[in-house]
Amino acid sequence: MPNLTNPNSNLAYEHLRESDTGKALIVQSESDAAIFLFDLSSGDLNSEVSKNLTAHDIYMAVTLSSSLKFEVDNETYAVIPYYPFLNDDDALELLADVRSRIEDSLLFAALNSDAIFLP
Repeated sequence: MPNLTNPNSNLAYEHLRESDTGKALIVQSESDAAIFLFDLSSGDLNSEVSKNLTAHDIYMAVTLSSSLKFEVDNETYAVIPYYPFLNDDDALELLADVRSRIEDSLLFAALNSDAIFLP
């Protein structure tokens, strides 16, 4: 069983993170964090942005630009957090926290699953 107090010290956890399965789960956690924070699944709040960009594209653009306003392929976009009281800095912090929690949950679930085989 992984060490839940410090999952990064667990060798199996690290092997999983570095595997193709782990990398796919990390991408999924990034997408899921953007879907959660920017309410991308409802199609209302950020519908114009989500028409043109995937949830992962939005996550990466927001993270790399360190802003809720960003440019992709010479187009400027802005996303609005589901929680309207969040400023840019708080939204970026929450996005990182949510991504981390989702990533850990997905990786721990995969570690406890018989469906994957680690090197």
